[in-house]
Amino acid sequence: ESARERARSPDHQPLPPVSPLSLPSPLLSDFGTGLYHWIVDNYGDGSTPLLGPQIAAFQGHHQRPWTIVERQFANNCHTTFKPAAAVCAAWLAAVPGDAPPAAGAFFATLIACAALSQQFHAWAHGRPSTLPAPVKALQAAGVLVSTKAHGAHHRAPFEGNYCIVSGAWNGLLDGAGFWRGLERAVHGVTGVEPRCWSEPNYDWVEE
Repeated sequence: ESARERARSPDHQPLPPVSPLSLPSPLLSDFGTGLYHWIVDNYGDGSTPLLGPQIAAFQGHHQRPWTIVERQFANNCHTTFKPAAAVCAAWLAAVPGDAPPAAGAFFATLIACAALSQQFHAWAHGRPSTLPAPVKALQAAGVLVSTKAHGAHHRAPFEGNYCIVSGAWNGLLDGAGFWRGLERAVHGVTGVEPRCWSEPNYDWVEE
């Protein structure tokens, strides 16, 4: 049976076009990475359940930001792909097989951007001369966070520019005082101050 004959079959289901609903996914992923980045930058330490290794890694990154470009893809991204795989498994178990393709496109794009955020982050630390031309073009277009945009985060006390997919949210969230409002709310409920309210202290971070 030829491909043309299969396409004419009444049972044939053509591939759906790219759903417009998938377009907001990178923006949601960008916000999600910013929220997570803010949490691990400001609260807990290496002994914190579940998040401890990530908290210590992010604080170590503030001390030695250049090392992220020296690591291979799997080394950088395994920490994001593991939780992404768990979320994907939960999606497959919970969502019926006849769910609208648009929903799958939205979810797949959302998870892919989140899982790859550490690679986007690594590219934002790379020298332009070392980056592939498509990556530089996407950074220039604002699709991926750029070296200049992310560089604004790496100034003590690391109090803003947390989003690391495209960085599209950074200007809005920082300008609106979003993170400071969250910090005041957390402090009001728990009495815990975020790290960015004081000068960095890395005594607890392992070398």
